[in-house]
Amino acid sequence: MDATDDQGTILQNSVSSLLAKLRLWLPLFLWKSSDKHTGHHDIVRTLVLQSKTDRLIQLLEPFQESPQLLDPHLEFIVQNLSSAFTQYLTVYIVKYCQDATRYASPCKWPLPRAICKILYVLCKIRGQKVISRLLDNSAAHLEPLLDALETWSQLEDSQGKALGLKYGMMWEERYVMLLWLSHLLLAPFDLALMSSNKDGKSLQPSHISLNLPQDIPPIVQRLVSIGSAYLESASKERQAASILVARLALRPDLANSGLQEVLLGSVLPSLEVAQGVSLLPIHILIGRLEFLGKFVISADLNTLKLLIIVIHNAVGSVSSEKPQMNSSIKSSASARRLIIKIHRELAVAELKINALSSNTSELLDQGVIDQVIDQFLNALADKDTTVRIAASKAVSVIASHLDFDNIVQVVDLVLEQLDEDVVLKGLEAERSEIDSDETRFEFIKKTLTSDLNVANVNSVRWHGLILALSQLIYRGSLPNSHLSSSLKFLMLALRFEQRSSLGVSIGISVRDAACFGLWSIARRYPSKELVSVTIGGSSKSSLSSLKSIATALVVAATLDPSGNIRRGASAALQELVGRHPNQIPQGLDLIQVVDYSAVASRSRSMLDIAAKASRLDRVYWDALLLGLFGWRGIYSHDAETRRNAALLIGKISGDKDLRSQVSMIAFVRGQLRQVSFQQIEPRHGLLLVLAEIRSYKVKADQQDEPGRNEQSLLANSEMEGLWTTFKEDIQESLLDTNLSLLFIMRSAFIGEAFCELIYSLASRISGTIPSLSNTSNQQAGAIPFMSLPAEVPTLKELRTCVEAIELCIDRSEPHVIRLGAKAVSSIFSSLLYPPIQEYLVQKWTTRLSSPAPATFQNEGAGAVAALAAVFGQLPLQKQAVVMVTLLSELNRSKNIELECFILQELSSNVLVQEDLAVNDTLIETLQACLKDFTISAQGDVGSHVRIEAIAAVDQLLLYRNLSSDQTQKLVASVCGLAAGRLDKVRSRAWQCIQSRWNELDLSPPLTISLNNNPTDTSSPTYFYRLISLCTHLQTRTWLTPLILEGYVTSAGAGAEAVQHASRSAFSTHAETLSHANLLPLFTSLLALTHPTTADRVLHPTLSFLAYTLQNGTFDRILSPSSPTPPLAPLLSTAQKILKSTNIPKILTAVKLLTALTRPPLPDIRSQALDELCGVLLHRFPKVRNAAADEMWLVLGAEGMLGVDWGAERGELRGLVGEMREMVKVKVGEGV
Repeated sequence: MDATDDQGTILQNSVSSLLAKLRLWLPLFLWKSSDKHTGHHDIVRTLVLQSKTDRLIQLLEPFQESPQLLDPHLEFIVQNLSSAFTQYLTVYIVKYCQDATRYASPCKWPLPRAICKILYVLCKIRGQKVISRLLDNSAAHLEPLLDALETWSQLEDSQGKALGLKYGMMWEERYVMLLWLSHLLLAPFDLALMSSNKDGKSLQPSHISLNLPQDIPPIVQRLVSIGSAYLESASKERQAASILVARLALRPDLANSGLQEVLLGSVLPSLEVAQGVSLLPIHILIGRLEFLGKFVISADLNTLKLLIIVIHNAVGSVSSEKPQMNSSIKSSASARRLIIKIHRELAVAELKINALSSNTSELLDQGVIDQVIDQFLNALADKDTTVRIAASKAVSVIASHLDFDNIVQVVDLVLEQLDEDVVLKGLEAERSEIDSDETRFEFIKKTLTSDLNVANVNSVRWHGLILALSQLIYRGSLPNSHLSSSLKFLMLALRFEQRSSLGVSIGISVRDAACFGLWSIARRYPSKELVSVTIGGSSKSSLSSLKSIATALVVAATLDPSGNIRRGASAALQELVGRHPNQIPQGLDLIQVVDYSAVASRSRSMLDIAAKASRLDRVYWDALLLGLFGWRGIYSHDAETRRNAALLIGKISGDKDLRSQVSMIAFVRGQLRQVSFQQIEPRHGLLLVLAEIRSYKVKADQQDEPGRNEQSLLANSEMEGLWTTFKEDIQESLLDTNLSLLFIMRSAFIGEAFCELIYSLASRISGTIPSLSNTSNQQAGAIPFMSLPAEVPTLKELRTCVEAIELCIDRSEPHVIRLGAKAVSSIFSSLLYPPIQEYLVQKWTTRLSSPAPATFQNEGAGAVAALAAVFGQLPLQKQAVVMVTLLSELNRSKNIELECFILQELSSNVLVQEDLAVNDTLIETLQACLKDFTISAQGDVGSHVRIEAIAAVDQLLLYRNLSSDQTQKLVASVCGLAAGRLDKVRSRAWQCIQSRWNELDLSPPLTISLNNNPTDTSSPTYFYRLISLCTHLQTRTWLTPLILEGYVTSAGAGAEAVQHASRSAFSTHAETLSHANLLPLFTSLLALTHPTTADRVLHPTLSFLAYTLQNGTFDRILSPSSPTPPLAPLLSTAQKILKSTNIPKILTAVKLLTALTRPPLPDIRSQALDELCGVLLHRFPKVRNAAADEMWLVLGAEGMLGVDWGAERGELRGLVGEMREMVKVKVGEGV
């Protein structure tokens, strides 16, 4: 997976800020400050907001990628959480039930719930063993914690169902509290001395009968009851309950109490179910298996010695071949994993007991041990990954306790199964000493044709086997005699790849296991042993095993498509270099380049890290080149990977001498001849390789070398011969196979590759090549190409190139169209005769001048791209014609995608020309695009056009000296967009303006540039800077209308944050204005309410005016003693809106009427109140309710209280008449 920003690197860079926030917020979250001066926190909170809990969890979640970064701070975090929890238990244990029922909404949580959720996240990140060790281990907390768990659990019991089951504890609370109780059971004191003798409110399991001894302490009975009850749970707390019950059964102070016998006696018989008897639910079965797993892991040998046979038989019956048993176990990977875990511990215990005992009698027969090992080997092919991991670990653990002969048998079985169905044609003894480019590419060619064939291999089984082999190496159980064969399979597994029928990679897990195995080899074996080993038993390899491992890891760390594999290979490589100094070529430099964090981004690992590694030693260059011509490079199914592979091959070939480049080109052309036209993906990659090799300049040694001139001539000859690729790959195929050019170029990938190759070849040719022959001798109907000298393509080759380019620019994929345009630009003036240039330009302009508007589907974009690409190579008269054609198409087009494409081409190719003549048509067209507010079902699609138009204006202002009038028109439009409500448009417009703020004499001078992101362009400071332009003397007349038009959309219809910032900035600026400056600003706002104003501006303008009038922003200019702008048009506009059916607009009009009652203008106030009273009889109930709310704010009449304004209008007329009398207006008809 490719990522432009590595998440691990981002985390490392932000870890300090995340932890600083966590240390600051956590105490405030848990405690109430009792001393504001010292900051001491003594009083724990009882309720917390869920949003604040989620905020703390969001700070912790990023550490799942790198949990070790959290280790130095775990003690602080866990101790604060556990201290707050224990204080809550001491003071508020009963209050939990009250809070849980009172605050049933998810907005507020009792503090223990929030603490347990955070602790569970920590367990998920760092593991429950690490977190449980940091919990408060005071024995005094045992009974209060148990009391709380029993009491709070009653909310879910039958006694608490009246409160509602949804008010009970969450599973995270039960999990953490059970885990904490199990941790407290490690205290070295008798449980009878750690608690009182009260009985408590214990829960009872529903599927198990516990006849506990009478003499055990009451607290033990309570712990067993609650642990057994939650052992039957179907959620996560079952794991914590199994730890709790297992530790109770193994406590020394309860050894003679009979508790262990009772617990095992209640669990084991339930596993041995006879045929025909109904099974337990699977989650209960898993709970009991988890208890047995924890028991056999924690128990000593003396305890297990008496129980091995009993437990083995009981667990064996669960995994028996009985149909009902078998189907139940097969349905659960957890159950199968636990069975393997229990059998493993029992077998290890048996082997340890036999090793320590002088008695030769065995508890389990050797045949049973063999059967268990065979069961584990079969489980290596299980469909679930967790089961395979458990089985591989079990094989290695048991093997570590076997004698040498038995270990050899186990390893042989694993290697034999790995060798099945694998086809290795000539991979062994294949690499001889490479001393020249010919032998190097011959080796690559043979390796590619005799590569690993794993088509018939079961990838799931191979993952289990490779993982088992890696585990055997990790635990030091692999005999040295099998190291060579094991290395061979690990190296094969490192490049194992299969794909499903859907094209999804299913070989990642195998390669991941191989990385673990090679990492284990680097740790386990000394250099002396590894140097003497030959991989696969071959004695002809020129590389030692250490060098072979290193090169394979370098290839995997830089080229593998999976980020986990790249990181795993990097870690193994670092281990290899660190454990075996002076054995790896340039080892220290290598691990600094192939860094664990750096390889997270695939594009960076391929284009940067792989290139650097190839320069360290020729052995890495060879290995990477071989990998690039495989499934991780040119033959990859991912197009971007093939592009990056071609870039890398071009880069590393440019680092070598001329002979290497010549050999590379010859090798690639040979590979291209062997690829059929149906193999689109490798053909795409190989053509891109030729293009990239040609793009890099031929690297000649400046020092005098024997044969250097000869090499240069040979290289030039080979590179110039690349033009024959078109003849060999297309022309001859057309004759031999009767394939059409359209069929060959049917794929966008092939078109892309051919265009890149044409561009790279033609870019070397500079200037116009003169005509050497008469074009009239061309074949009839053929395009009359100019005759060319021998070092450039022949007429046939050039004709094929142009035909292929035309097919590319006629496609619908934008990137292929642009590549075709780039290719035609490269050959237009240097290889094409002027009549052909005119012919092509005429063809493209005619296509755009057709009566029907062009679209992507009818080749309009291709003609636009081609004309824009050759624009700079045309004479001025032709440039004018092309410019008129492009602007005409832009004006008449109704296709948003094509409009954006035309603007992009104008920005990148046309407007950058130095001799471009800027006319009013261009300015008016750009203005029209800046005002494109097209709305469709997808929303404001016109915003895409506006953004591209801003980019075009940016280029125009950068390269052209426009007239003052032209500059003001464009800048005013862009400033209006910079004040608009859309974040992306506002940010792009500001990017255009801020770079020229001081050049355009905008005021105040811009001293600090804002970043180009929505946050910086949504602040009050930003909007204050824009609104100040409306009152500046130099910019008031030509900027104010358009800025206000955009500003009101932000202040009246923008997002909440944008509205708040823009309104705050406007109010602040208005306070600083004099009466003389504020009046024109208000008049300009009123001008936006003209009936001809577009609805997208009118509606937010009315909303913004309602806000400003309500807040008294313009009170200074609305007094009766001063000249006042006419507000009557506002009333008229509101009346028209009230007659519409658009409820949001009507509600805005109601707010505007309310705002008009505020200014001290009697006439306006009385008319507004009259209209507002009339709205109380509006036909829409929602509008009547809104008007009643506003009327209450104005009058505060007691008679309005308790009135149902949604009732029939006839019932409300009397009350409305009374209100009209109250405000002393004439009763009129309602709306």
